Amino acid sequence: MPPINNELDSGKAAKHDEWLMDEAIRGSFPASDPASSSAPGSIVNLRYAEAAADQRGSNIAGVPAALLLVALAFPGENAFAQDKAAYEQRAIARLEQQFAALDRAGKGEVTRTDAEGYIDFTAAFDDIDINRDGIVTKSELDRYLALRYGAAQKQ
Repeated sequence: MPPINNELDSGKAAKHDEWLMDEAIRGSFPASDPASSSAPGSIVNLRYAEAAADQRGSNIAGVPAALLLVALAFPGENAFAQDKAAYEQRAIARLEQQFAALDRAGKGEVTRTDAEGYIDFTAAFDDIDINRDGIVTKSELDRYLALRYGAAQKQ
């Protein structure tokens, strides 16, 4: 077996990597897609990084603005939890107000006929009416709200 010339082999490898890069660029569709690379740190990755930096003008200039946009687009977990809690409180209040408006006799119950025309209440009517008697009582509503939204409305 002939001896291996590392310098010659590394030159062939670099030419091969360049050929791979050129083929990837020619074969990519659409043209804006990045070329696939063969290994981290290879000449393919380096050439792609250089080309991307040349297109932007600088490889650092856009980073702070991009990070700021990401931070603004994805608020913290606490903000989502606050929004969810506020939504749930509004939903609880809306259903309780509708129940009070539909309970015209003041008996603490609403029939399916009473609920007709109130889309939110009618849509949830079967879920609220546990015993399927066609009447939603205040205790059934409270149970539904506790199960659906985790707790009763804050007073």
